[in-house]
Amino acid sequence: MAAIARSRSDWLIGMNLSRLYTTKLANEGIIGNYAIGRAITATLSLICIWNANIANFKKHSIYTLKAMGEIDGQDLQFISNIKTTGSDKLLNPKKEYISLLKKNGFLKKQIQCRVANISSDIKEMYPPILLTKGSLYKAMDKAYGWSQAKSKNIMQKNYEDGYQTYPRTDSGLIAKNQYEYLKKLIPNYLAAIHYTEKFIPYQLPDEKLKKYLLDIDTNAAHQGIIPSEKIMDDEADVTEDQRKMYDVVVKHTLTIFQSPYKYVSNVLKLQSNDVTFITRSTGLVDIGWKKLLLSISKQPNELLEKVIEYSKYFRKDDIVNLNLYTDISETKPLPLLKQIQIYDGGGLMENAYKYVENKTYASILKKVKGIGTSATRDTILESLINKKYIYVDKKDQIHVTPNGWLINKLFNNSIISSPVLTAKWETAYKKIAEGGFSADNLINATVKLVQKEFQRVQTDWNSIDIQEYYKNTKKKFDNQISIGQCPQCNSPVIYCKDIKNKGKYNAFRCSNKECNFVIFERYWNKKISEKNIKRLLNGQYTTQINGIKSTSDNKTYSAILELRYSPEKKASNNSN
Repeated sequence: MAAIARSRSDWLIGMNLSRLYTTKLANEGIIGNYAIGRAITATLSLICIWNANIANFKKHSIYTLKAMGEIDGQDLQFISNIKTTGSDKLLNPKKEYISLLKKNGFLKKQIQCRVANISSDIKEMYPPILLTKGSLYKAMDKAYGWSQAKSKNIMQKNYEDGYQTYPRTDSGLIAKNQYEYLKKLIPNYLAAIHYTEKFIPYQLPDEKLKKYLLDIDTNAAHQGIIPSEKIMDDEADVTEDQRKMYDVVVKHTLTIFQSPYKYVSNVLKLQSNDVTFITRSTGLVDIGWKKLLLSISKQPNELLEKVIEYSKYFRKDDIVNLNLYTDISETKPLPLLKQIQIYDGGGLMENAYKYVENKTYASILKKVKGIGTSATRDTILESLINKKYIYVDKKDQIHVTPNGWLINKLFNNSIISSPVLTAKWETAYKKIAEGGFSADNLINATVKLVQKEFQRVQTDWNSIDIQEYYKNTKKKFDNQISIGQCPQCNSPVIYCKDIKNKGKYNAFRCSNKECNFVIFERYWNKKISEKNIKRLLNGQYTTQINGIKSTSDNKTYSAILELRYSPEKKASNNSN
């Protein structure tokens, strides 16, 4: 009954409010398909909060007391716990920093400290839980730079062909019987991915193995993504992309049959008054399971480093001379979000509770892992893109569009755009399951919520304010993502993705809807880089483009492109 209440309540919000806002905005001349929903509108609100924080960011200074020491002719850097960071409340961090220096007698350049503690620990890291849908997307992006859409398609194909387990999962755990068949088929998997390095199977201790295993009665749809018992050998009729993903899945899976990653962490802690100075020396002991992932990582190989054993040089209560200095840095704005940061585990949707002030509702959201599920989150993100609420640039960075900012503004202070609504519904679902609340109660409450939204629109709608806000936001957005100026009307030229045809007609278009200027991204079979498009818009030649294939004679040649109007086109533009 709880599932029925959820689906019908979501339908009531989406069907009624989407039509309401699409119609009302069309009457203002702001045409679009404005989808409204509990999940999509709340997610849009979270993205807007993130981007607004970037737009409103103010730099502040950071003052940190550091020091230099020496061991056997080798310099050591120490970091202290004296640090002041500017903010809107602390406008003069330097003043407070100097005050702390005076308090501790650190205005001189050299001080003497006492050795408070020396430690040396061998630390172990066991593999992370196995792949979920989101973490597989992230792994493919890291290994091959794949988009979420491409990873999703290949993931589904490998599942349908029987080489990987169910792909719509938010759990990285597997059943005991799966662990057993994986263990048995290790040689087959290694042969399938042509892994020639030495592989000695490692048996995880029982208390560690439990971290990766499901309870026996858990639904199979919520298990981690692993290779199936069907081996993708050299005879398998699959694409190269399928093999790439299979390689990544196999290697991540087999990490649970390798020894832990081990490193040594040496720490030297000095004390002066109430101030602590710390230096660390960390080095690799055994690469363990991480060795499997080196070949699919863009990170450099981890090498054994020279590790300083501080106990060879110091004993507790020894006196050490330090040279003090001040490190001055600045706070940095948040980076623009990338797609994976929205729906992946630990992403914006899962961490929606952090944006809720009410502790009760925040706790509920944290428990249910935020907005949406692993099976729906990337669909919500796709909807935000398709409805043109957000724009994803070539660096996979997310920008909020004028449509997105407008909807966010119109739902300001409405519970529809707040994660709190999800928390309230989760409370209702629990009551329905316990028999203390009926599905009709939630549905009727949703009806009242929708009616309240209609009344709010009727009361608060301000045509002049809406049109002016949209106009200003669009102008700012177009300039922000512009790659140059339109040679026909001087408006910003922006990159437009062809979502409908999966990128077939991606193009650089004039942002002025009354202007027809466009350069398609592909010139015959070759993609024109954004850098070359900028050159064309500036009246320059492109760099030489090789491998262009003629459609008339099928010959391949090289060319340098120039943007030039035919006499007829130029005359037509001048007459307008």
